Amino acid sequence: MKCLICFLGIFVVQFSNAQQVDGNFSGRVFDENNQPVMDAEITLQGPGLQGIRGTISDESGYFKMLAIPVGSYTVKIHHLAYQTLVFEDITIYLGKTTNLGPVQLFPKSIELPEVVITDVKPGIDPFTTTIGTNLTLEDIEPLPSDRGFRSLVTLSPQANISYFGDEANIAGSTGIENMYFIDGINVTEPQRANTSTNLPYNFVKEVQVKTGGYEAEYRSALGGAVNVITQSGSNQLHGQVFGYFTNNTLAKNRRLLAGESGVANFTQADVGFSLGGPIAKDKLWYFAAYNPNFQKEDVEIPGFGFYEDSKTAHIFAGKLTWRASDKTQVNFSIFGDPSAQIRIGPGPGTTPSVVSLENIDPYWGDWKAGGVNSVLWLQHFQNKNLLLEGNVSHLTQKFEKLASTKRGAEEPIFTDFTSGIVSGGYGFQIKDQTARTSISVHATFFYGRHIFKGGLEYEDNFLDFNEQSTSDGAGNIYKFGDSLYFANEVRIVGEVGNRIPSVFLQDSWLIAERLRINLGLRWDGQYFYGADGALAQKIEIQFQPRMGIIYQPGELGSQKIFASYGRFYEQIPLFFAALRFIPITDRRTYFDHNPLVDPLGGDTLDLSRPALKEIEGLRGQYFDELSLGYERQIDQQFKFAIKGIYRNLGEAVDDGFCPEAGFVTGNPGRGNLSCLPRFTRQYTALELTLEKFNSRKLNFTISYVLSKNHGNYAGLYNSETGFNDIPHIYRTLDFPEQVPNSTGLLPNDRTHVFRFFGHYRFNFGLLIGASCFWQSGTPLTEFGGTTIGLPFQSFLSERGSAGRTPAIFDLNLRLSYDLNSFFTSKLHVRAILDAFHIRNDQEVVNIDQVHFFSLDENGNQGQENPNYLQPTAFQPPMSARLGLEVSF
Repeated sequence: MKCLICFLGIFVVQFSNAQQVDGNFSGRVFDENNQPVMDAEITLQGPGLQGIRGTISDESGYFKMLAIPVGSYTVKIHHLAYQTLVFEDITIYLGKTTNLGPVQLFPKSIELPEVVITDVKPGIDPFTTTIGTNLTLEDIEPLPSDRGFRSLVTLSPQANISYFGDEANIAGSTGIENMYFIDGINVTEPQRANTSTNLPYNFVKEVQVKTGGYEAEYRSALGGAVNVITQSGSNQLHGQVFGYFTNNTLAKNRRLLAGESGVANFTQADVGFSLGGPIAKDKLWYFAAYNPNFQKEDVEIPGFGFYEDSKTAHIFAGKLTWRASDKTQVNFSIFGDPSAQIRIGPGPGTTPSVVSLENIDPYWGDWKAGGVNSVLWLQHFQNKNLLLEGNVSHLTQKFEKLASTKRGAEEPIFTDFTSGIVSGGYGFQIKDQTARTSISVHATFFYGRHIFKGGLEYEDNFLDFNEQSTSDGAGNIYKFGDSLYFANEVRIVGEVGNRIPSVFLQDSWLIAERLRINLGLRWDGQYFYGADGALAQKIEIQFQPRMGIIYQPGELGSQKIFASYGRFYEQIPLFFAALRFIPITDRRTYFDHNPLVDPLGGDTLDLSRPALKEIEGLRGQYFDELSLGYERQIDQQFKFAIKGIYRNLGEAVDDGFCPEAGFVTGNPGRGNLSCLPRFTRQYTALELTLEKFNSRKLNFTISYVLSKNHGNYAGLYNSETGFNDIPHIYRTLDFPEQVPNSTGLLPNDRTHVFRFFGHYRFNFGLLIGASCFWQSGTPLTEFGGTTIGLPFQSFLSERGSAGRTPAIFDLNLRLSYDLNSFFTSKLHVRAILDAFHIRNDQEVVNIDQVHFFSLDENGNQGQENPNYLQPTAFQPPMSARLGLEVSF
């Protein structure tokens, strides 16, 4: 009864983690005759743990501890009949099980001192089939990287830098298909999923990038799942002060595109601090950190000269860690990254063909972004066989692009295409607010050789969508000739949401000493509500089986062969609901005179519509995944792995045009979109990695990935058209006439990718860290016009068959020098020099692939693009950044 009351109490007030915020520890104890030792006491103690955690071995000698904070620990194994063993520097990793392997105890006839073992570094996790990378703070600090943790994602094999404008492309997906978690909170931007809360690595304790093979307890991502844990307090007062700086004098001039002007002045600087320690030792700890971030750049306003674009972000984090009892742990975490920007440059209502401005208001914006996240979570060990977990979390984010002047807010923008002159207001204003509240509970139960885990989860996503023209009634005005003007008024204002209940159940079963099977099933529902508050769309059939098999050949704990299968559904971003379940005002009026002079007399085409009806039988977007791998630890310093992964898109959600149904949303290839083919994307990859770790001087990871990404659907982020970051609007395959030649190599296919990162520590205080990669280019496609016109294109030859962009190489270095000899021994002072993009030639990374814009009167390709096969983007130029960190 007490167990039930505790479980229900957590369910009422807590929410369990969508991603794990800690790690696990396991092993097996034998005697000198290789017989299991029962009732051996295993204790674990470290700076990240309040008090001491302990357990005992079972009748088979096995032991396992769950929910251990990540970090380094001392492990003691004690039995009255055997000599005590002590293992030092055992690392617990985020979302993984550290396996001590088989441990042999020897009998004692007299009282003997403890045997201390310092060179054991377990490297094989025998419990999971997850494919990915873990980066601890010790791995991150020596490496050159951008200030935010998201830049670390591309250190993982199968996670490639995208030069199309989105985040890392993981396992053939696009950048808005990833999900990001910090301290157990889903911090992925709810509206478009194109970004997340971003914290500097100084706040971070560990980053985990999952690229496949994970269990039913984890929420799905079409790309990768990035899991971050922030730092905590401890029994010792500790802290850090840091600062970083770069500007245009520390960077080479970037390679310019045709028509671009030279590089202007820019400055990027950030300072910050962190402080952690005890409020009550082994009882209550705190951690607090703040990192204001400043960016300034001189931007040219056509016809008016240079103005300063400035952005300030206030990045912060805080955490309280409370050991409520020997069995109960309570944590509270809060963090955020709100930012404000005086934006100088084209706004959301500005066309790209601006020659000059009549007034500066169309280029003067007030932008805001970022938000605040908080989570309260609890762990309770009911007994040695039952762990209950729960938490409640809340996220708020804003996304605003508003006019910065009165004229900009009140007047329509006027674009004269005959002269290229723009005047009037900002054109379009965006004032969106999002929120996410999550509640759930998990329970883990040991029964014999089974580890059962189940959970209930609920997530409520909310979007206050407010996007409209800057002038009520007139809208944006375009001049195409002395007697042809066009005014367009757009208004989309309303509130929508997506409520997602989830349930999962899984079992990790040790069938034999060397064989483990993981079986699980997850279900997520998606229930969208519209601007009227009523249920507008439901997607219910989202069952996701997950299965994994792990076999350990040879010496236990030294190697494993594993395979997995899983189905993974997308959590559809709220922009999908905003465009479909909010009434839209869209009036297009044609004039033979200037409507600013005389607003009367135009011919209006009213394309306004009410909220759309529910799509009957809509299925969620998902992929199926198969993986197979082998890992082996060599000695105590090397780990080799070979892994294969296959992903197949099973269903997509998108819009399109079929003659019988018109322009509708559904599942391409089914129902009202049966005239279009099913969307396909098949990703196949072979991954080889070699890690060197546990060295005081040299540690590194080398990887090679051979892959192919093939199909007719690039993903939620479409790098092939101007509708890049609008999920579920794939303009490349909207009409039947776009189908021929549409299947082939996809735009982010990279056949070969070599990657290296690591560091070397000299005896005199210098540390050199490096990251580099070489990767083959991306496929090119020859696009032509269609009868529909822009932005819809046709495939003039097989997709991806028009060549490739050049292969690219990139090298980044960090030189850090310990200045401890100049300061008190209580301080650790590091001077840092980061050098980015060394010796790259600013190679072409993207090319204009549109050969023809339209068809002529005979239906042949016409209006040839003069920029066809010309570069549209280059690698960034070489740059440097200075930094200083003082820790104690």
